[in-house]
Amino acid sequence: MRALLVVATALLAHYAAAAPFNDSKHGFSFEVPDGYVRQDESAGALHRFVHGSLEAGDWAELHFVGLGGTIGRANANHEIAEKSAREAAAKNGVESMTFQYRTVTWQGYPLEVMVLLAGVGDRSSITYAAQVPLLPEAVQVMVTCDKQDDVKRFAEFTQVIGSVHGETNWTETFSESERLGFAVGLAAVPCTIFVVVIAWLLFRKKKPAAR
Repeated sequence: MRALLVVATALLAHYAAAAPFNDSKHGFSFEVPDGYVRQDESAGALHRFVHGSLEAGDWAELHFVGLGGTIGRANANHEIAEKSAREAAAKNGVESMTFQYRTVTWQGYPLEVMVLLAGVGDRSSITYAAQVPLLPEAVQVMVTCDKQDDVKRFAEFTQVIGSVHGETNWTETFSESERLGFAVGLAAVPCTIFVVVIAWLLFRKKKPAAR
């Protein structure tokens, strides 16, 4: 019991240190976990934050990627999503990949989380990815880290998702929306060490964002 109290206290202290981040251009805000430093955008990401380094053994990255429009409530076609991810990762030297699916809650809505475990040589990483149905443009949130840090980083990922604040379209009717797919790649670590790429092809009802 004492051990659980110690862990809970540490987590509360960690969350209390989260810093607010406001993206007025895209109309949403979120909290950045303690220790994450903002980097220049890459690979089309709206925002990219890095924690620690591979050399220090406490590495993680947080990405926000714009999806180009709104999304409906249908979950991913797992077969297509995993096929796309494997094809993308194979080009970057990833030797093994497995997939899991979880659920997190955002503003009372359940969001599907794709969990990608990948390995190169004696190193392995894990990526969590979920899509938040914002207006005028949904965003895909991703956290990638060393496999050994998965419990701590998933807690941070859940914290970030829960902190996202913005208008949503999930109260709308989607009968007029087209069914479109979306693919996005994430280079998780420097190529000199190992690279993990997640390409998530989601079949959803989607409307273009207003420009």
